[in-house]
Amino acid sequence: MDGYKKINAMKKKVLSKLNVDAKALTRYRYIDGLHELTTGGYIRWVNVNDLSKLMNGGFVVRVDIEDHGTLITCKNWKNMFFSLYMDECIIFQRITPDEHILLIANDF
Repeated sequence: MDGYKKINAMKKKVLSKLNVDAKALTRYRYIDGLHELTTGGYIRWVNVNDLSKLMNGGFVVRVDIEDHGTLITCKNWKNMFFSLYMDECIIFQRITPDEHILLIANDF
């Protein structure tokens, strides 16, 4: 299982535990670890304390490892900066056009 099939299978498994609209995450992939997160990429997330609310998201600007956990700093479309802890969120990152082409090619 390669490409989109693998991404969609993992995303489907995670979304089955959440109460959010799967259509809103059509071109997104589930981020399971820090190594999968790309600086400059657009993320959306669900807070583990409220599994029914998908946040609007922002572009990853910086990732810091702190005593409390991994702190992700993002910038939204209003040029406002905000931070979230990776341990407290279920994160999905938008698939870039380049990744999209590679994933489609990999499925053939």
